[in-house]
Order: sequence, then C-alpha cells, then structure tokens
Amino acid sequence: MRSRITMTSAKKQTSRGKTTMADFAPKTDAALLERLNAAAKRGLTKNELHMQRVSFVYGNLPTDSTLTRQQVAAELAKGEGEKNAA
Repeated sequence: MRSRITMTSAKKQTSRGKTTMADFAPKTDAALLERLNAAAKRGLTKNELHMQRVSFVYGNLPTDSTLTRQQVAAELAKGEGEKNAA
C-alpha cells in the first residue's frame, strides 16, 4: 500500500480546486526588488571587485591550505597592479 503525502495545515485551493506550489510561494517585497535592481545596475567599485575575488579564491582553497585571507588579498593586489600598469 502506498502512502499519500498531503498538505493539510496550509492547504489553499485555487479557482479550479487544485493546489499548486505557487500558492505557497512567499511574495517578494516590491521595495526590496527595486533596491536589488538598482544595486545590479550600479556595478561594482574596484575595491568591491577586489574583495569579491579574494573571497572567491580564499573560499576555493583546500581546507588544509596555510594561506591566509590577507596573503590571498596581497597576491591578487600584485596581479591587479600588474594588469593596470600594462
């Protein structure tokens, strides 16, 4: 015998009488969406981009790595300086 999983406590019926996942999806705040869109259009500063690169590299290091976040930042800064000088 198969067991049947049902949504009982928060069951919501649509006009057709069927429940969909969209009925349970949280609604996104319009003001939040506006701020997210504005931030996406703004772009990143040089410092924000640098810190994002540091975070990416540091986060992808092996767990037994002895490099510190500061060492990663310094090495990336050297490479970014060379790129800007060219």
